[in-house]
Amino acid sequence: MNLGESALFCTFVPMYIRKRKNPSGSISVAAVVKRHGKSREVKIFGTADTDEDVSKLYVDAQHWLQTNGNQLPIDFEDERGREREETMRVVGNMDAVLLNGTQLLLSHVYDRIGFNQIPNEILRHLVIARVSQPRSKLATVAYLKYTDG
Repeated sequence: MNLGESALFCTFVPMYIRKRKNPSGSISVAAVVKRHGKSREVKIFGTADTDEDVSKLYVDAQHWLQTNGNQLPIDFEDERGREREETMRVVGNMDAVLLNGTQLLLSHVYDRIGFNQIPNEILRHLVIARVSQPRSKLATVAYLKYTDG
């Protein structure tokens, strides 16, 4: 199999880098695809006897995988903290909008049923919370404290 065929094959199947200990004690580093429960080496980067040499081979293999493997790297170092904060802010606003919309709708239903004849705001908030967020009584109290209901 030449490199062109393996690159075409890897376009559709995810690849990973494998370090494997050989019977001689050395460690082989290779790019591998796993399909239908069987692993197949696409490219072998070499074998090494020391941890330092294995690390060099592994770095080379990762670089090759990023350029030839059609896979995007996953950011585990949290270099995108600002993006995460912005995402949480937007999601938080969406949650508040959904809660307000549900409360407005159920408040209207509460009034239409005639429960507004009972002059008790705590009952109003409790009924709306139990209908919109069906949880335990303890969780409902925590929810009401969270939403300032």
